[in-house]
Amino acid sequence: MLDQSSIYKERAFICHYLSKYGYDAKKSRTLALWGHQKGSDYYYSPLKNEIVISPFLLLNESGFERAWKAIQEFSPTCIAGYPSAIYMLAQIVERKKLNHHFELVYYYAENCSDEVRAYIHDVFKCKVIGYYGHTERAVFAEEYKDQGGYRFNKLYGYTEYIPTEVDGEYQIVCTGFISRKMPLIRYVTDDVVTINENGFAQIMGHKFSEVCLISKSGARIFKGAMTMHSESFKKVKQYQFVQDEPGKAFLDIVPSEKIEDEDMGAISKYLSDRCEGELDVTVRVVDQIQLTSRGKYNWAVVNVGKSTNS
Repeated sequence: MLDQSSIYKERAFICHYLSKYGYDAKKSRTLALWGHQKGSDYYYSPLKNEIVISPFLLLNESGFERAWKAIQEFSPTCIAGYPSAIYMLAQIVERKKLNHHFELVYYYAENCSDEVRAYIHDVFKCKVIGYYGHTERAVFAEEYKDQGGYRFNKLYGYTEYIPTEVDGEYQIVCTGFISRKMPLIRYVTDDVVTINENGFAQIMGHKFSEVCLISKSGARIFKGAMTMHSESFKKVKQYQFVQDEPGKAFLDIVPSEKIEDEDMGAISKYLSDRCEGELDVTVRVVDQIQLTSRGKYNWAVVNVGKSTNS
């Protein structure tokens, strides 16, 4: 139900923000790290002049070598994507003593700690910034590190702060302006903010549902990397990952119609291709998925011990 024109409108907001840090929409080339399934190691986006590489490709030696070759050939000036994936890349680059000059790193879709941010800055020796938004395109916030937080763009949408049970904490409720096909009015997000002394927002994304799977190598896999975008899931009404040990997980699916063997095979292949061998996923058909004690849905139920998941 996405208004296609909103894709370009949002891009204008992003480019305007990034231009404050030297980004040039006509000249800058970007390496983007986020989950995708395009049947190849990477693909090129002409809208953003970027190559998109799946974080899963960084989890094994041969995959990283292919990714680094693509990076060298494209010669990006910026890095974008999940901070967890950018952090992973920075660790490999430092360990292997590799060199590539970047002018800007910008992240989105996940929380980023000050420690991770500082490490990325030290490795790539360039500015590291973030912005906040949603696939639903109802809210957009720009990070201003010198002010210690984010500022919501009032031209993008109207943002409200609704108090939670925690003193000084507010849930983000937003009404977007850029999507006309299915505008969201007072959309309640899963994210919260606190307001600092400068009046800027400090955002904690997915406050009520932050959960991640654990790969064979111990890397954390967040929801953004495992979102299911495939024709293979057209018969699936609901799905949920269940993990009891690192590197292995079940995908429980509730079908909306009869699932044939070929459908199960297509889903299994999709997951196998996407996870690059770092997560073995077994698909199970179930009558219903697990809910929390309050009746809420989580995309994954992870029973791996805290020592592994930290």
